[in-house]
Amino acid sequence: MVIVENPWSPQDTLNIKRITSTDISPDGKRLAFTVMQAVLTSEKSSYLFQIHLASSGERSSRQLTTGEISCFAPQWSPDGKSIAYLSGNNIWLIPVASEKPQQVTVVPAGVSSFKWSPDGSMIAFTAMDSPIPGENRDAQEKNGPRIVDLENRNRRLFLVSLAETSQGPVQGQPLTGSDINIGSPEVPEAYAWSPDCTTIVFNHSCSPRPNDWPSTRLTRLSLKDGTIQPIGPADEVIYNPILSPDGKWLACKIYDRPAWEWSSVVHLLPIEGGPTHTLADTHDRRPDILGWSADAKWVYYTETCGTRQRLCALPVDGNLPVVLFEPEGTIENVSLNGNRNTLGFTLQSTSDPMEAFITPLDKINPLQMSQLNAGLRQIPLGQTEVIHWRSVDGLEIEGLLTYPVGYEQGKRYPLLVSVHGGPPDAWRQFFIGMQSFYGPIASFASRGYAILRCNVRGSTGYGKAFRRGNYCDWGGKDVQDLLAGVDYVIALGVADPEQLCITGWSYGGYLTAATLTQTERFKAAVIGAGMVDLVSYCMGNDSPDFLPSHFGGEVWEVKDLLLDRSPIAHVDRVTTPTLILHGENDQRVPTWQGYELYNALKRCDVPTQMVIYPRTGHVPSEPKLLLDVMNRILAWMELYLKDKNGKGQPRGIP
Repeated sequence: MVIVENPWSPQDTLNIKRITSTDISPDGKRLAFTVMQAVLTSEKSSYLFQIHLASSGERSSRQLTTGEISCFAPQWSPDGKSIAYLSGNNIWLIPVASEKPQQVTVVPAGVSSFKWSPDGSMIAFTAMDSPIPGENRDAQEKNGPRIVDLENRNRRLFLVSLAETSQGPVQGQPLTGSDINIGSPEVPEAYAWSPDCTTIVFNHSCSPRPNDWPSTRLTRLSLKDGTIQPIGPADEVIYNPILSPDGKWLACKIYDRPAWEWSSVVHLLPIEGGPTHTLADTHDRRPDILGWSADAKWVYYTETCGTRQRLCALPVDGNLPVVLFEPEGTIENVSLNGNRNTLGFTLQSTSDPMEAFITPLDKINPLQMSQLNAGLRQIPLGQTEVIHWRSVDGLEIEGLLTYPVGYEQGKRYPLLVSVHGGPPDAWRQFFIGMQSFYGPIASFASRGYAILRCNVRGSTGYGKAFRRGNYCDWGGKDVQDLLAGVDYVIALGVADPEQLCITGWSYGGYLTAATLTQTERFKAAVIGAGMVDLVSYCMGNDSPDFLPSHFGGEVWEVKDLLLDRSPIAHVDRVTTPTLILHGENDQRVPTWQGYELYNALKRCDVPTQMVIYPRTGHVPSEPKLLLDVMNRILAWMELYLKDKNGKGQPRGIP
């Protein structure tokens, strides 16, 4: 095994600055964007967000906001003179000329999203309902009993006129009642202004509970008289509304059923009512709408295609979409300016960290606007390439293979297999030095490992049929896709078949566990937040519609199939030493799933360890805890993988 001196460490991953949002100025010459950086001290473990500003004529960006309180989600005013943003749970405004921020709102429950009116005189925003006086007082003040779902307060839509803020911040005027939830669960910004500022169209759902997102519908609100009218089919899941430049049409996504497939088609709805117009299918049938072209002939969107992200345009006449930009790497955080002629976005590749860019739409020509990570420690990285192989039934599977640093053809290396969650997610061409609860890819490559990331059937980016390919078959052909990928990397002469290890999180944790029940090939495994008992998991999580949609029935209807596909039912076949990682407050995959596997492995005399992370939900959100996750994954693999002389290489933490 090749060992690099001073290798890329998990700590190095936390030094990388990430961009979480962009907003391009109306004139297309300036870009505001949010930068996230880990703050690690003896007393702090958090992420700090600050807004940076870049101009097309300058070589680098500058930080616009400062302090110990995060500032994020910048939005340019329509006249390009000011930037609004969120900080301290409220809206702030900073004139670009003076750079003196002023607070716009004072909302006790906190603002979750906002959008300028096209004339710049108003801002619409969403915020959670304030608690009813005395509601759940015992639970809040005395740690008394808590009634399930009672504390799920809806998100409401509010309006603030900037003229009203001359004397200080205001609470804003409520536009909707507490009987509906604005946006979709976990996605509050699904609303849009009409060009004449008289109407707001918005998505709403029956509650903010994650399971209720399929109840999302579309409604039109008149600011003149307060009337509310539904738009579009009443029995369809409608999302992502964007109004045309003339305000007469609405571009949106209408989801296929079952909605948990995440497949959708872009439709055009007349704002005054009438028949809908269905646009052409997109490659993956999972587009994210950005906005309209200035001439209203196109609808721009982004979409995953294999391991890349595409920028595309859909003709409104129903013709096939056109790919505008598909770079090596991954484009994210895309924003369309008010004049609809320029995009802001971030771009990263497997070898280069994320930076900010802009490009005109009439001729794609990306211009880099930031140098945030130019000062990173120069450490060799393993080369990554896209590979393809055939599964047991002949289906082509795609993945990313990262070679160890210093790779020499003809030598074999330990192989780490990393399994993504979802299942409708995918490995994309992200920078391999990024922090990740799946394990630090660059750190493994620096330590002489090859890393295989498989987009098995069920992944997004390959079309609806592929995403549906694991229907009623979790732990079946998806496992075979993965094992066929391992065989392919061995056949390439890269992987040592005696030095294999595997890790995954969420569904990736499930698939890792399922794989361990079907083969003894792996010498070590790490399972993060994995569901292992599908019978108890089916109704025992925050989205009880999820698993029935993947297995074709309720738990009492398909219990035999769920049990058969549960790793816990076959745990007596596992021999691989397994580390189990789980968040203490995980509602998506509750902690008892980890305990079930841990206790079963102990009873089967399989080497195992379980680590519970405090204050943690489904994924680690504190940098110190994420650092611990990455270090433990490294340490566990190196403890159980041995070189050909039988000498162990434990480099880890207790």
